[in-house]
Amino acid sequence: METTTRKRSAVTRLLLWCVFLSALAGRGVQAGDGMPSVSLHPVGHPQLAAAVVWNRGEDHDGLIRLDRESGLFEAAATDGSSPLLLHVRAQPGARVAVRQRSVTYLNVGDEGPHVDVPGTEQRGAWSPLDAAAHGVFRVREPVTQPLAMRRAHIAKALADDARWRDLAAACPGPDAGACYTVTDPEFEITFTAPTGTVRRAIVRVFFPNGC
Repeated sequence: METTTRKRSAVTRLLLWCVFLSALAGRGVQAGDGMPSVSLHPVGHPQLAAAVVWNRGEDHDGLIRLDRESGLFEAAATDGSSPLLLHVRAQPGARVAVRQRSVTYLNVGDEGPHVDVPGTEQRGAWSPLDAAAHGVFRVREPVTQPLAMRRAHIAKALADDARWRDLAAACPGPDAGACYTVTDPEFEITFTAPTGTVRRAIVRVFFPNGC
């Protein structure tokens, strides 16, 4: 009986440990973890700010996903010359530095509907951003990165939908036929707390890429 009880106890501890590890692995980075409040808005339009959602993904710690109905996108589309600002609100006394790079990826469109092709992202080099004020950084215009047509990868990524797979197969290049590229900014935010603790986070921005 005692041996059976010990075995059950060991199994219970193992199950609890697995649950703990699973929760830890799936836990996203949250503002409550000491992450700053970060938002993106056009110059002169702070009321149109889009805030970062701290949700850790495969290649980012947080993201800003915009749609065509968002005020920020409408302002940027109406006045493309109006630069964007990244606003980082960290704890008092913290130091903040931001770097930006461009992310280009492949899309396939069909007179309105479109699909992005996973795994085609190409990223440029990091460049530091200038501060317009404390915690406010001037965003640079994204630069399109060279994108190779890795047809075997594209066919595999679109294997579940023959329509998109066939359209992509007929593309002469990444910006020809039904294929086109989209380039978005990505930010690396480094903030140093007054205690000297340093944390870094990658913020991915997704602008609308189709109708």
